[in-house]
Amino acid sequence: LFHFLADDVWRSLSFLRRRKNCTLFHGSSLDKALRNKSVTTVCLFFRPSPREVLKWAESLEALLTNQYGLVVFRHFLRSEFSEENLDFWLAVERFKRIRPLSKMAARATKIYEEY
Repeated sequence: LFHFLADDVWRSLSFLRRRKNCTLFHGSSLDKALRNKSVTTVCLFFRPSPREVLKWAESLEALLTNQYGLVVFRHFLRSEFSEENLDFWLAVERFKRIRPLSKMAARATKIYEEY
């Protein structure tokens, strides 16, 4: 049963598999590339393994900490007109890591104003 589930997940994400000669926005990151509204016209070159894809089902954190999972999730949220929710979450996660702490107030204000 587990093997069939893995195959189903792998097949359902077949849109991620592309030709080997594709490029990705001249070296920019996957997440930044997906923010570009013309991403559907660009050939994304990445292939998550079936093992990576199955880990995404374990937790939201596993999905969001995986570069491929983040791209796929952002693509889904965009289709649901909810991409800004992910942007907010990512901004808060970056906020948590701010050092020195004296910069936190300014960043908190920026997040508040933006979202």
